[in-house]
Amino acid sequence: MVAQLGKLLTQATRNGIELFGASNVLQIDYTLTNTRAAEWASEYSFELITDINETTERALKKIFKSFIDTPGMTIGDVVSLLPYDESRALMIATTEITNAYAEAAQMAGEDLAEEFPDVRVIKQWWTNNDALVCPICGPLHGQVVDIDKMFVNADLGLEFEKPTAHVRCLTGDTLIT
Repeated sequence: MVAQLGKLLTQATRNGIELFGASNVLQIDYTLTNTRAAEWASEYSFELITDINETTERALKKIFKSFIDTPGMTIGDVVSLLPYDESRALMIATTEITNAYAEAAQMAGEDLAEEFPDVRVIKQWWTNNDALVCPICGPLHGQVVDIDKMFVNADLGLEFEKPTAHVRCLTGDTLIT
């Protein structure tokens, strides 16, 4: 009888946990990431791009905001709109688009941590983990840190809040709760 009661209580507990989990799902609005990325792109000063004037900076902001706001627009579309040769335009497009989305994800993670202070929000750095990964990003691959902490490349003594680590950086990060 005691064994049967123990099984019944165990099953009731499991059912309660499952019910609680199903009814208390964190609701994340991923469209906010695009909104944040667009806002950030319109304010960002393109520190990694050298030799640009205010007119070019305004044009860049408009192009990157359009990329974020326009479903189906590709990096190739951005490259064709940038006032540079194809090589430089591709370098700028990949770097700055990654910057915009990484910044938006960081802001979303910080907001999530603030809204749900009892939930641990972490981020994970990822690369393609192949022969093309550079010595800066390779050691960061798979690293997991709290949203308010830095990714650390101990080999080189470098820290990064989020991707990108350098121009032409082809990395990203993922938020996890």
